Amino acid sequence: AAPKAGKAKAAPKAGKAKAAPKAGKAKAKSEAAEVSGTGTALRFEHGGTKFWEIEVADNCHTVRYGKLGAKGATKTKTFDDASAAQKDADRLIRQKTGKGYEPA
Repeated sequence: AAPKAGKAKAAPKAGKAKAAPKAGKAKAKSEAAEVSGTGTALRFEHGGTKFWEIEVADNCHTVRYGKLGAKGATKTKTFDDASAAQKDADRLIRQKTGKGYEPA
């Protein structure tokens, strides 16, 4: 007998929108994010056990993350233009600082 055709389960949606961070935090972090547009990597640490870095160069950004003392993993993402790369970097910085990461 052939299996019944039923509704397939929908995959969970990636990246649900979250509430904007508090105004005080957003201003300080966006100022730091502007520095990343110069090609300087910004480093953040969490709980003395993990690190997260981001560097924006032209139309891409590179993120490196892992446990302190380790080389960590690296991911590079390319965008249509430099402003899109910077905007996404700013979003990631807000996301990480919201989770408790602090500038190192």
